[in-house]
Amino acid sequence: MAIESINGIRIYTVTANEVKCKPSYFIEKSKSWIEGEKQDTISEAELERLKGKYHSSNMSSKENIDFLGELVKLGVLSKASAKNIYYGFAPIDLRAENVRNPQGILQKVSNHSKTVSDTGWTSSSRGYDYYEALFERVKETSTVDQKESLYFKDYSNYLRILGQIEKVD
Repeated sequence: MAIESINGIRIYTVTANEVKCKPSYFIEKSKSWIEGEKQDTISEAELERLKGKYHSSNMSSKENIDFLGELVKLGVLSKASAKNIYYGFAPIDLRAENVRNPQGILQKVSNHSKTVSDTGWTSSSRGYDYYEALFERVKETSTVDQKESLYFKDYSNYLRILGQIEKVD
């Protein structure tokens, strides 16, 4: 244990030596992602390959992470956008916020087992409907210029491709 002072208040903190922890699957995988050359779409061959691997109506969290990684490698998503999409972050324009309390992103859902507000979907299902509903909530929350934002362009591409790999049962 270590004792730290935050805003004049002494608190006890646990160090990594005392509690062994393992990074999440997302953190482990995203460290190895290499961004491909930026593009807005993928080839028909790549789309068919993704259709064979993923079921966009209901992907597990691991499958979704792997799918995001493939889109980063293909250049459809930036690593930053993939992280923000996965965690449900909404970008905000710092110039429009209180400069004494600057923030770069807002997170609508902090626990993966909770239901996304007003949607009824849980973040554990990670399917197209979940991400589409979350995108609508992000658009309502965000203060950035949505036509110019790389995040919104990436998210739109992500949804378009996710919709294209939906399997019909």
